[in-house]
Amino acid sequence: MGSIGSDLLRLLTPLNCKIYYNDIRKVIMKNPLHIQCSLNYLLKKSDIISLHVPLTKKTKNLINYKNINLCKRDALIINCARGGIINENAIQHFLIKNQAASAAFDVFDVEPPKDNKLLELNNFLCSPHIGGSTEESIMNMGLSAIRGLDHFTNLKKLYECGYE
Repeated sequence: MGSIGSDLLRLLTPLNCKIYYNDIRKVIMKNPLHIQCSLNYLLKKSDIISLHVPLTKKTKNLINYKNINLCKRDALIINCARGGIINENAIQHFLIKNQAASAAFDVFDVEPPKDNKLLELNNFLCSPHIGGSTEESIMNMGLSAIRGLDHFTNLKKLYECGYE
């Protein structure tokens, strides 16, 4: 339930649907329709799976041959986080085997994707990963950098004055 997951939760809450989520932190939700659970339980119960995690050693191939078959045969799997979180070969096999399932990515292991068999599937959709290119996003990144520099400069001044 980081910032993107929380934003998605806020958008979905008015729909009164059950929202299963998996987070490494113990996040307490007041809404009984928001259910923290294991990744495997989430994969089994969810109609739509949307990933919002960084790519780390722990999240590399988070969705893989071993657990992707826990998903419903008509699940929609969305990855707009990072390439490598979903094993592309595993999801390709899942989508071929389960024609009612679908997936949508805007990130890939290798970018731009070339000779990627996922692109040949009718139940796979892809788009460019340009969320960070919006006017608002660029402005927020710039402001964040300025705040960081300002914070660093103030800390440096305090240090030079003998405060630690």
